[in-house]
Amino acid sequence: MFNEILLAIEKAEKENNRQFVTALARGLSVLYLTSLYPHGMSYHQICEMTKLPKPTVTRLLKTLMNLKFLKQNQQTGLYVADVRLQELVMGQKSIDVTEQIKPLLLNFATTHNVSVSVAIAQYGEMLYLQSIRSPAKITVQLQIGSTVPLPDTAIGRAYYASLSEHDKKIINSDLVRLYPDDYGKKLAILQKQETFIKKHGYTVSEREFSKEILAIAVTVKHALAPHGIYAINVSVPSANMDMNTLIRKVAEPLKELAATIQQYMVSG
Repeated sequence: MFNEILLAIEKAEKENNRQFVTALARGLSVLYLTSLYPHGMSYHQICEMTKLPKPTVTRLLKTLMNLKFLKQNQQTGLYVADVRLQELVMGQKSIDVTEQIKPLLLNFATTHNVSVSVAIAQYGEMLYLQSIRSPAKITVQLQIGSTVPLPDTAIGRAYYASLSEHDKKIINSDLVRLYPDDYGKKLAILQKQETFIKKHGYTVSEREFSKEILAIAVTVKHALAPHGIYAINVSVPSANMDMNTLIRKVAEPLKELAATIQQYMVSG
């Protein structure tokens, strides 16, 4: 497929096809190429495989980074997918799944007066795909496309606990990059919460990501999700209730919601 893109560009240039936007085609060729290498590509690799002049590749990369399609890993220097390319790589089907369960999330948020979110892991952080906000006033307002720290949030802890050992190693490498001085501490918290979720069926976060927020989270499985998992988070302002009250009021209904969503995804 990638070679077909290069051949189409070459053909249009030879024919001087004025209906063909070469700059767009070149940018798309870089995007498509980097999507094939989720762990990143070097500048040299991109130049070599696209067969584009280095100044052109430089401009394309800067443009794609400005638009948040690509970003450069500060540790390795490799170019990797950013939020917008990740959305494209996941595919519309994956996005549609969370859109289809949105009425269930909205009903839960309204019934229990809480915020409800759905997220996946991306490079050691949690990327929000759905976010139904509570009417309660709170400073931290996370929207679709927002990211939060994986080890410091209930939603990240639930996600991590549900991963295979292989996928945990991938996430761990991201955490080492993000928290070079605190990696051991972050990993210990995740492992503790992994034990907790096995016992209780949910994870918790109590004023750790934000002093204003209490949260609990669960996961559901779906083949179209990255790592096969979606994490579902419920949060409230800490001024409204304590953690024990949140667990007593919402934990069991949240697990029931997850079971309902899981069944919907299987049947849907």
